[in-house]
Amino acid sequence: MIRDAVLHFSGEQPLLCDLRELPAAGDAFVVVTNVRFVDGRKPGFIDRVESWFIYPLSAIRFIELPPDALGGGVAGAPEAEASATPGEPLDAHADALLRRVREL
Repeated sequence: MIRDAVLHFSGEQPLLCDLRELPAAGDAFVVVTNVRFVDGRKPGFIDRVESWFIYPLSAIRFIELPPDALGGGVAGAPEAEASATPGEPLDAHADALLRRVREL
């Protein structure tokens, strides 16, 4: 179970939910439960929050996962703590990263 994932839909407000599992490359839909708005309110179109819902991946722009959603993290992804040097603002780190990407 992946807790507190955010589904960003095309032209709709994002929804916070719990994913059964990450969708695979060949999947056409994603299965979720505990669907709510980002502020925690229950959407009006849902009768019971504990129900399971199936959303087509074609309607989803992207899925946002919190840093600790997968426990040990994603293989090959940088650690959240390593994203910026302690005391260094995140914007300075982002600027340095963009500068390195442009140099490539």
